[in-house]
Amino acid sequence: MRLSRPLVGLATVAVLATGALSGCGVADAGVRPGAAAVVEGEEISLGEVDDATTATCEVLQGSADLLAGGFTGAELRGIVVQQLVVTEVAEAIAAANDLPALALVAVAGWLLLQTDRRRTLAIFLPAVLLMLVAFMTTNLIATGGWKPFYAYFGTDKYLWTVDGQHSYWLNPQGIDRGGDSTTVYLLHCLV
Repeated sequence: MRLSRPLVGLATVAVLATGALSGCGVADAGVRPGAAAVVEGEEISLGEVDDATTATCEVLQGSADLLAGGFTGAELRGIVVQQLVVTEVAEAIAAANDLPALALVAVAGWLLLQTDRRRTLAIFLPAVLLMLVAFMTTNLIATGGWKPFYAYFGTDKYLWTVDGQHSYWLNPQGIDRGGDSTTVYLLHCLV
């Protein structure tokens, strides 16, 4: 398989950015022995890297195409660390930004649970619960309720008048007006 120059350039930027985000085992508090990387306080242990490297090596050995140029152990471990860092960053961004991303976290959790139940419950679940608590706390501070703000649509939190100022949603304009049926709206969301 031959890679195009733009794809190689994008991969290079991603690898360099991953290294910059990872902290490479060094945090504000200093060196963390046993840590391959630290992403937003989440530690990726050397044991996790060893396990993932072993699994990756087994996959690579099963395909001569994937091993074309070969890899040194250090190169493969570096690639695995980068992928683990990218996974941590992507999961944190996805879970923190939108409820539909919760489905992604749920699928990732289910797949991880099928792979390694003990580590999923010990590492993944506490991280997800931490994000959930942060999400709910932020909503509580911002709206006075634990639900995401758009769950209050159509209530006094959306439809308000304070000191003569009216909520936009009392008289929405353009596409926000929404005169479609629920079925048509759902179709437009999904297609």
